[in-house]
Amino acid sequence: MDNNLISKSRFKAQALEIFRRIERTGEPDAEGWVEVALRFDVEEMACEYALGFGTQLEVLEPASLREKVLAAAQNVVAFYNS
Repeated sequence: MDNNLISKSRFKAQALEIFRRIERTGEPDAEGWVEVALRFDVEEMACEYALGFGTQLEVLEPASLREKVLAAAQNVVAFYNS
């Protein structure tokens, strides 16, 4: 179990209040996105958490987590299209 996974993500500034896993935040950019470091026990938990925010959160790194989120989202779309 990896107790130190840090996910570098980007999400809308108004969503900041609902995060309890925040390690650190940056300043909002011109488009209203804030880079945030979030702590999770395992990558699967980070994936589920990210998916719950839809388009309000974009995983920037690690690449493995970003790929896992994309694959999971594609699976959801495929499920509902069948």
